[in-house]
Amino acid sequence: MRDLELDEALRIVGFGAFQVQKFFLLFFVGIFHGARMTSSIYFLLGAKHRCRVPGLTNDTYDTSSYSYEEQVLYNRSIPPSDSCHIYSLHHNFTYDEYNQPENGSQFLQGCQYQHWVYQDDIVTNNAVMQFHFVCDDSELKTHATMLLYMGALFGGTFMGIVSDRFGRLKCLLLCVFIFLPCGIGLAWVKHFATFYVLQFIMGAVSTGMFTAALVIGLELVEPSKRKVPGLFIMLFFTVGEFLLTASFYGLKDWLWVSLVITAPTAFFFTYYWLVPESPRWLMLHKKYDQVAAVLQSMAVKNGVELPGRQQNEDLERLLQSQEVDGAGENRARKKDTFLDLFRSCVLACRTLAICFNWIVVNLIFYGFILNAVYLKAGNEYVNSSIGAAVEVPAHLTTLALVDKVGRKPVHIGMLVLAVLASAAAMGAALGCDSEHLYVVAILAMIGKYAAAGLMGTSFLWMTELFPTSVRATGLGVGSSFARIGALISPYIVHASLTISDPKVGHAMPFIVFGLASLLALLFNLILPETHGRPVLETVEQARNFGREPENQALLNERDQDRVQVYHSFDE
Repeated sequence: MRDLELDEALRIVGFGAFQVQKFFLLFFVGIFHGARMTSSIYFLLGAKHRCRVPGLTNDTYDTSSYSYEEQVLYNRSIPPSDSCHIYSLHHNFTYDEYNQPENGSQFLQGCQYQHWVYQDDIVTNNAVMQFHFVCDDSELKTHATMLLYMGALFGGTFMGIVSDRFGRLKCLLLCVFIFLPCGIGLAWVKHFATFYVLQFIMGAVSTGMFTAALVIGLELVEPSKRKVPGLFIMLFFTVGEFLLTASFYGLKDWLWVSLVITAPTAFFFTYYWLVPESPRWLMLHKKYDQVAAVLQSMAVKNGVELPGRQQNEDLERLLQSQEVDGAGENRARKKDTFLDLFRSCVLACRTLAICFNWIVVNLIFYGFILNAVYLKAGNEYVNSSIGAAVEVPAHLTTLALVDKVGRKPVHIGMLVLAVLASAAAMGAALGCDSEHLYVVAILAMIGKYAAAGLMGTSFLWMTELFPTSVRATGLGVGSSFARIGALISPYIVHASLTISDPKVGHAMPFIVFGLASLLALLFNLILPETHGRPVLETVEQARNFGREPENQALLNERDQDRVQVYHSFDE
């Protein structure tokens, strides 16, 4: 008779058709999460605008088709190069030869009662146009982006707790149940306050379903294959960015784009039958019959014949035997909580370093995305597409290297690249005129490449540093801290637009990104490598992880739960 740990059982059933099929289903979640979390690029994209001409019912931004009478009315109403005011309707002007009011600049009023008209060459309708997030209210669009990421902050933590308590699959389905109606209704609301509320909800449930799908994928494989779900799901996130850009390029109206990036998630309800619950979560909650069923399904689908007895009832009975050790002592442990990670100085420092890493990675990831649009160095669709395209080689690079050189060296290397790219972009921004901003954009894309690589390694490395007992909660909390970086990013970009010197304004975001990346690099030096190490199951194992080998061996012998999943009977 021999006892095998769950990792060894997963190694026996292999990595094959079962995992590929389930990963393909789970990764689809990443597409719609990616589209939703980058939706602010177009949902809140500012457009050239001016006040509507009073008395001109069908006024449009383009004045080339105006009749002579309409052009006169326009000249008498709209100040040149002013997008936020009209000449006062309550003042009797005298007009010059161009039908411009004499001393008109002294008698201006806002557009709020006349509203605005917008240039519609990039998008014909979005939240900025619908709720008039312009002029004195221009900062409201930044708040809307912040609320999306604030919702992700809340959802990452709360949904992580739900996932650890009730199961990863149930959490995913709950999030889809909320995501579907709220995502479709988001663009059809009539008041910006309702839009704000739905932005928050969408950030929460989108992050919840994404992290649940990721954790299921990570816990369906043995340690040497953990990089596959951790990195490939980010490739599908990139596909979501392409989906968003392509949808807006073709439809240009956020009402219909909302349907495109939301309605297909109804298919995820079929995951109740198509995707299994995480065997690690089931094992932790003593659902031995379901663990046995999942392992048997893996073996059958992968064409693996388990040695010895293969019936579910045999596996179930053997799984239950882990409750008693060889001496007959009850080894059932109290359930770990996320707070247990702060009862040890070592774990507390690591957890805080992980949280800071998430803040910085998302700050620069979403910061580079938003800043690429506001640089105005080319077409918005082209910039967004290139920004998404550079993520593909970034993820493929990390996929190729994380098992060869380790998670930590790859992550540190990407941080170094982010620092160098930010410094170079800052220098170029200070030295280039407006005609050569494409140089800054190219350097920013190198930074985006590094940020995308960091996102992939973070989902892999940082997740492996948390034990199974609190992994979903840990990933959720980490993702929540990530949203702090994400929600700061639009304010950094917005602040750069208010700086009077455009060169300094273009350089400011890169100064912030570079300094933040440098600090993250220093913090990440204290985190241990996880490549080639067993999956951590308990907080106690996490506390001793990374210590000298002899102590780790003693820990394994004394404390590690031996998960018995297969016996060979000599009968």
